[in-house]
Amino acid sequence: MTRSNLIIAALAAVAILVGWLLSSGDRQSEFESQLLFPELQANVDSVDSLSVQAASGLLLHASKLDGQWVAANQANYPLENDKIIRLLNSLVSAQLDSAKTAKPENFARLGLSDLSEQDSGARLVTIAAADRQWQVLLGETASSGTGIYLRQPEQMQTWLSRTDIELPGDEFAWLNKQLLAIDKSQVTGLSYNEQWHINLQPAEEADSESWVLAEQPQDRALQYDTILENSVDDILNLKFQSLLQQRPVPTDNWNLVSEVSINTLSGEATVLTLYESEAQHLVLVDTPDKNAVQNQWVFEVSSFYADRLKRELEYFLEPVEEPETSEAESTP
Repeated sequence: MTRSNLIIAALAAVAILVGWLLSSGDRQSEFESQLLFPELQANVDSVDSLSVQAASGLLLHASKLDGQWVAANQANYPLENDKIIRLLNSLVSAQLDSAKTAKPENFARLGLSDLSEQDSGARLVTIAAADRQWQVLLGETASSGTGIYLRQPEQMQTWLSRTDIELPGDEFAWLNKQLLAIDKSQVTGLSYNEQWHINLQPAEEADSESWVLAEQPQDRALQYDTILENSVDDILNLKFQSLLQQRPVPTDNWNLVSEVSINTLSGEATVLTLYESEAQHLVLVDTPDKNAVQNQWVFEVSSFYADRLKRELEYFLEPVEEPETSEAESTP
């Protein structure tokens, strides 16, 4: 073959390669535009159920009830609406960005084994709207830290989606864990075990509206100026870590520790009762609304929040300074 023929053949090979790369790029561009669930966006307003299942059990079963997302598997306890909406929106926009393995023996490395396998790290997400349903298995986060591996049930092809998808870590993770729904402007005082009281003193009785400790000794100052108001905030912002069971409280080995009443402008009070057993702390909530969901459950709280319900009078007061002992007095 002459040199000119070799050059022509090389140029032809290059042209073929460039053409293939361009057509491959077009196909890839077209592929990247594909959504995980192409029909979900048109039906998103009709979605009324969303669940997340792991090999270990059900992590989330959210149902929409009167416009509020609730945990259907936990007696319709309220969920954090924004987290459900974020998850739903991320699934609506999720794309199939890059094809990965289609070999079942490699699924475990991507966290995409079937849930029937004991060590599966996958989470099966199911979205339902009337008579429509969408499902996807979500696996490990990509090693780059961006994106998540996924595949659709009954399909062998796995994918990398660069969409950020947040899932609950356990069955309590996305519950609305705020124990109380009381506006601070409605609170007139706190009562600890009916022994000491933090009361809101109206503005006409002082230069400005302020919190006072009814049992404060005249010769003792508060530990710091805002300790009373901070304590009111601490009670109003209590959070639980799990729902132990529906009421009543377990009777075995549980000791009544303290009771805090929250008084309001309506003249009615909400009462928080703390029980303890070894390292566990339980709280009962009794609101004036007997049908309130908080009245139906036994809540487990951390020691951090339990301590807020056990404050003694001395907690609010400046420590008493011990008198200095002279050297002569300390010598036997």
